[in-house]
Amino acid sequence: MLVIGPWGVDDLPVVAAIEATAPGAWNAAQLAAELARPGGFQWLIRARENSPALGLLCGRTVLDEAEIFRLTIAPTHRRQGLASALLVHALARLAGQGIRTCHLEVRAANQAAIALYRQLGFNEQGRRPGYYTDPAAGVDDAIIMSKTFATGEQAA
Repeated sequence: MLVIGPWGVDDLPVVAAIEATAPGAWNAAQLAAELARPGGFQWLIRARENSPALGLLCGRTVLDEAEIFRLTIAPTHRRQGLASALLVHALARLAGQGIRTCHLEVRAANQAAIALYRQLGFNEQGRRPGYYTDPAAGVDDAIIMSKTFATGEQAA
């Protein structure tokens, strides 16, 4: 049974450890700053209540729009549907709050993530050439994707 819930300051060490495994990872200070921003949303996914976190998602809302900034799953738990579960949870919560559009950016090389986003209703809106310049992952374009919620939509 997967458990998805908010994360806070006490979760920063585990959140930062998971995040450190991703290209272009945010550090603990950046993650802490995100907790303090108005309109922010942050969720963790666990295998069960009080078990170690397996992944995280964070973003921010402004008026009737949202942007997902980070979606990271621990390497040993990738390709098990956790990113999908976390994203479906986030989209349902956002739709329930009256959000009309959700945006995100993804590396052009991350075909698995792009396929997931498309499956959940995101469409490509544009591209930022050479946007990602992480030394470990190399230079890559950012694909800008958006999902517009149908009127009254409550789930992804």
